[in-house]
Amino acid sequence: MRRLLITLAMSSLLAGSAAAQSISGLYIGLGVGFNQRADFDASFSANAGSWTLPPMRRGGSPPVVRSSALNGGYASNIAIGWGFGNGLRAEVEGSYRFNQGVTGTSTQGAYFRQYGLMANALYDIRQARLTLPGGLSVQPSIGIGAGYVWSGVDVPGGGAGWNLRGRFAYQGIVGLTWSSDALPRAVSIATEYRYTGMLATRLERPSGSSVRFAGENHSVMLGVRYAFGVSEPAPATPATVGFITDIVRTYMVFFDLNSIALTDRARRIVAEAATAARSARSTRIELFAHTDTTGSAQYNQALSRRRGEAVLGELMRNNVRREHIVMTAFGETRGLVPTTDNVNQQDNRRVEIVIR
Repeated sequence: MRRLLITLAMSSLLAGSAAAQSISGLYIGLGVGFNQRADFDASFSANAGSWTLPPMRRGGSPPVVRSSALNGGYASNIAIGWGFGNGLRAEVEGSYRFNQGVTGTSTQGAYFRQYGLMANALYDIRQARLTLPGGLSVQPSIGIGAGYVWSGVDVPGGGAGWNLRGRFAYQGIVGLTWSSDALPRAVSIATEYRYTGMLATRLERPSGSSVRFAGENHSVMLGVRYAFGVSEPAPATPATVGFITDIVRTYMVFFDLNSIALTDRARRIVAEAATAARSARSTRIELFAHTDTTGSAQYNQALSRRRGEAVLGELMRNNVRREHIVMTAFGETRGLVPTTDNVNQQDNRRVEIVIR
């Protein structure tokens, strides 16, 4: 009797989703949020005229020193970067920050603006990633940056402000990257805190008066990040590939880089496979475990075996008898997507569950 071989490719995402894993390749990020510029002392080479600062705290005619307080404002940024697949990222960031000065004895305000260009180095802490209910995952990150920030002051109502002037700047970054099964694998949401400091800056008016100050910013940002080159898993579609004497079902479970952890979705896939095996009264379930080509061949052989054992253990927890399961570890030798050596390829980090 002729029976069709039907392959059901049912994919699970990596650790919540691909965006939550370590980025490999080009990415772009956009962010907006709240910015609080710290209060600062401004030292004037000439009388500040009508430009608004709170009343003098100390000093007299030049130099004049006044303490400036700034209201909370907003910040935005765009970043283009490269992920190395091991948690490390490097990016170039452009930013804009705006704050309004608190008025002093005058009714006129002052608008403080900054434009920044920074080079950042970041590390996604994969070991601290958490998989949450509902297909949500979160991963912390830390980073540092250095670059240049241009500062300027505008006076509303036509008053003379201070021209833009650039100085060396530095920043520290801590953040959380969120991803969800409901989002495309290439998309993640980022929440970040950024501390940005800069060297003392002297701004000048066209009239020749100047103001010298040093300042720092505290920014809380919400953004979106898109990683290029991340493909969506193939939908579960039946395909006629030949004629054999049995119906074969195949389920695929994917893993993060260098990981043997099963995500919530992976556990659901294994549970579905176990249900299908019990329903079909199958007495032979084959596990084929694989890795990509990152790392040595010896390391990947052992890693694939551990992935197979993780899936085997989950099948047993779903009431599949151990004597019905046969596991084979292939290491990096049978990639679903052919690659050269030392290539981070998501689709090759998998365990296939074949029910006969």
